[in-house]
Amino acid sequence: MANEAIYTRYSDNVANEATITIETGTDPGDDNYGPDVLVDENPAKLAKINSTTAAWQFAFPAPQRIDLAAFIHGTFEQSCTLRLQGNTSASWGSPLPFDAEIDVLEWFGSGSNRWPRNAWLDLTQHEDYSATGFQYWRLLCTGNSQNIQLGQVVFSPTIRYMDPDLGWSFVRTIRNRSIVNETAYGSKTIYVRRSPQFLLEGDQRMTEEFYNDQIIHNHDASGVGYPWILIPKRPITPDLETVDEAEAYYVRWVNDDLATTHVYVGAIDRKFMVEEVSRGLRPGV
Repeated sequence: MANEAIYTRYSDNVANEATITIETGTDPGDDNYGPDVLVDENPAKLAKINSTTAAWQFAFPAPQRIDLAAFIHGTFEQSCTLRLQGNTSASWGSPLPFDAEIDVLEWFGSGSNRWPRNAWLDLTQHEDYSATGFQYWRLLCTGNSQNIQLGQVVFSPTIRYMDPDLGWSFVRTIRNRSIVNETAYGSKTIYVRRSPQFLLEGDQRMTEEFYNDQIIHNHDASGVGYPWILIPKRPITPDLETVDEAEAYYVRWVNDDLATTHVYVGAIDRKFMVEEVSRGLRPGV
């Protein structure tokens, strides 16, 4: 069965090449929460706009192709409308050359335990898609139930698949972190941190072609050094058709080593282990 998980390399992200500004909404007036935070590789530090309808503008030096966009650790609610828009100038009147709505996912949990999920967009599947791209892009949220906060933006001009491979099975883990103090008699005091973290461990049998690709991927990330996007897919039907996993994950390799077992000519096995870059405290309310 082919593995259709989507991923990016660290160097694929071009969002940091843009000049990012608040295009719509109230500036919080604090550089600690300014637009540049969207590309600082730390999703625990949030960019903020003190408005429920808000937008960031990304101005590139020249037209920039974007095939995949991911939005990490934000306060977008299902009650809002979230859009990624592109234009040849910094003008956002309708109609626009590119205007795509992004699926906003329901938060996990309830009350103070609620936790957002990461939205993403495959631009190549939209009718407005342009392989040339646009010099100006805008992320627009309208009608949200709370002020807009966002940890990271990833724009990639390439969509990569973990394919061709020969076999793929994995274990998904959601780690809900807590602090546990236990007495000698087994009485526990538990402090819940309300900061879940995604982990994925798998066994993968690769073709030599994909193995060579993953050597480049590992060097590109400097082992555990730099983060990248992973969007798992999974088979759900008897005929092994696949569907998109709803959420994008901002991950790092767990180990610096790329250890592989060369089974026979053209077949290479490895342990696939990644963990989500910690998102710290939950954004918003």
